[in-house]
Amino acid sequence: MQKLCNAEPQTFIDRFFALQEKYKSFLLTRNGKKEYRHQALRAAFRSLETNLPYLFIYKEIPDANIPPTINHLEGAFSHLKEKILIHRGLRQDRKKKAATFILSSLPLL
Repeated sequence: MQKLCNAEPQTFIDRFFALQEKYKSFLLTRNGKKEYRHQALRAAFRSLETNLPYLFIYKEIPDANIPPTINHLEGAFSHLKEKILIHRGLRQDRKKKAATFILSSLPLL
């Protein structure tokens, strides 16, 4: 996954499916309750497989300057997270109202 941003799409897809096939029996193991043992890993594989068509869109449109990660987006909302975190005792609905208020007061770019 660390090489996803620099990988060629077809190479990544081929390696992903090879990895999935290699660990197929591992991912299908179940515990005594007949539940899958490695649920988080299975969810990660399923998420990748579901979103595979969208992983390399940033390479398909080179003139759009789409970044390969969402780090910039996460950083842009860090100020919002900090302001909401200050008010730790807020209920969920009040947090949503605070976030809406803060976002509506920001200047448009």
